[in-house]
Amino acid sequence: MDAKVKQMIKLIEEDADSFARRAEMAYRALAKRYDHATGVIRHAHKTMAEAFPNQVPMMLTDDLPVVSPAETEPHTPEMRHPAGNGGYTGEPDSPLNKTGLKQLNDLYIPREQENLPKFARRGFNFFETREESNEQNSGSNNTLSESERVTKDETEILALKKAIAKLEDEKEAGLLQYQQSLEKMSNLELEVSTAPENSRKLDERASKAEAEVQALKEAQIKLQAESEASLLQYQECLEKISNLEKNISSLQKEAGELNERATKAETESESLKQELARVEAEKKATLVQYNQCLETISKLEERIKEAEENARRIKEHADIAEKEIEALELQVTKLNEEKEDAALHYQQCMEIISSLEYNLSCAEEESSEQKCLLLETSNHTLQSELQSLAQKVGSQSEELNEKQQELGRLWGCIQKERLRFIEAETAFQTLQQLHSQSQEELRSLASELNSKVEILGNVESRKPDLEDEVHRVSEENKILNEDIF
Repeated sequence: MDAKVKQMIKLIEEDADSFARRAEMAYRALAKRYDHATGVIRHAHKTMAEAFPNQVPMMLTDDLPVVSPAETEPHTPEMRHPAGNGGYTGEPDSPLNKTGLKQLNDLYIPREQENLPKFARRGFNFFETREESNEQNSGSNNTLSESERVTKDETEILALKKAIAKLEDEKEAGLLQYQQSLEKMSNLELEVSTAPENSRKLDERASKAEAEVQALKEAQIKLQAESEASLLQYQECLEKISNLEKNISSLQKEAGELNERATKAETESESLKQELARVEAEKKATLVQYNQCLETISKLEERIKEAEENARRIKEHADIAEKEIEALELQVTKLNEEKEDAALHYQQCMEIISSLEYNLSCAEEESSEQKCLLLETSNHTLQSELQSLAQKVGSQSEELNEKQQELGRLWGCIQKERLRFIEAETAFQTLQQLHSQSQEELRSLASELNSKVEILGNVESRKPDLEDEVHRVSEENKILNEDIF
C-alpha cells in the first residue's frame, strides 16, 4: 500500500513538473518570438533608414513604438535574448533584408496594422518630396551655366528614372508581400489572441497542480506515518509472498512433474489402447486360427481314428494273413513231406518195376505165359498207380505253387499295410506335435492377453487418480495465484 501511494505521489509530482516545464517552455517560446519580432523591427528600421535617409527616421519616430530592452526581456529568470538581434548590418537589397521585412509584416500587432497604410502612403510621397527638393536646388543654382545645368539635369533625370523603375518594382513586390503579410498577420492575431487565454489556462493548471502537489505532500506526510506503521506488515507480507513464491515454484515443479506424469500416463494409455486394439485384433485372429486349428484337430482326430481303425484292420488282416501263412507253411511242409514220400514211393515203384521187369525177363525164360499175364497186369496196375502218383505229385506241386503265389501276394499286402500303418503313425505324431504347438501358442497368447488386460486395468484404475491429482494441483495453483494477485 505504501509503495502504491509513493508511486502515485511520484507520478503526480512528475506530472506537475512536466506541466510546469511545458508552461515555462511555452512562456519562453512566446518571449523568444516577441524578442525576435522586436529585433526584426529594429533591423527593418535600420534598413529603411539606410534606404530612405530623408524620410524614414521621421516615420520611425512618429509611427513605430520604440521597444526598450527592459520591455523585451521575458519575465522568466532563465530566459536569454537571442544573439545578434540589433547588431546586424547588411545591404538594403539583400535577401536577408527582404526576409526581415517579411518577418516584420508577419509579426505586426493590430496597433501596428493601423500605421502600415500611413507608412505606405509616406513611402509613395517620397518621390514628390524628392522632386520638390530638386526644384529648390535648381532655383538656387541659377548662377550655373546652361551646359552644366543641362548635363546635371540629364544625369539626375536618368538617375531618377532608374530609381523610379527600381522603386516601382520594389513597390509591386512590397504590395504583394504586404497582402501576404496581412493574411499572415490575421493568423498571428488569432494565435496572439489565443495565447493569453492559453497562458491563463496554463497558469490556472499550474496553480491547481501546485495546490494538488501541496495537498499530496500533506497526504504524503500522513501516509509516511502510516507507512512506517505498515512497514512491518509489508515486510511480513513480503516474507509471506516469498514463502508463497517458493511454494508456488515447488507446486509448479510438482505440477510440471504431474503434467509430465499425466502426459506420460495419457501416452501410455493411448499406447495401451493401441496395444489393446492390436491384441484384440490378434486375439480375433488367434481365435480364428484357434477355431481353424480346432477344426483341423477334429479333422486330424477323425483321420487318426480312421488311421487307427485302418491300422487295427490291417493288424487283423496281418494276423489273419500270418495265420494263413502259418497254415500254408504247415500245408507246404506237409506237401513237401508227401512229395518226399511220393518220391520215395516212386523210387520204390521204379525199383519194383525194374525188379519186375527183371523178374519178367527172368520169368519169360523160366515161367509160362500166365506169369507173363500176371506180370503184365501187375505192371499195368503199377503203371496206373505210378501215373496216379505222378498226377497227384503234379497237382500237389501246382497247389504248392498257388499257395506260394498267394503267400507272396499276402506278404506284399502285409508290407503295403505296414507302410500305410507307418505313414499313419508318422502323420499321427506330426498332428500330435502340431496340436501341442497350437496348445502352447494358445496358452502364450492367453497369458499375454491376460497380462495386457491387467496392465490396461491398472492404467485405467490409475487414470482417475492422476486426473484427480492434476485437478487438485490446478485448483491449488489457481488458489495460490488468486492469493498472490
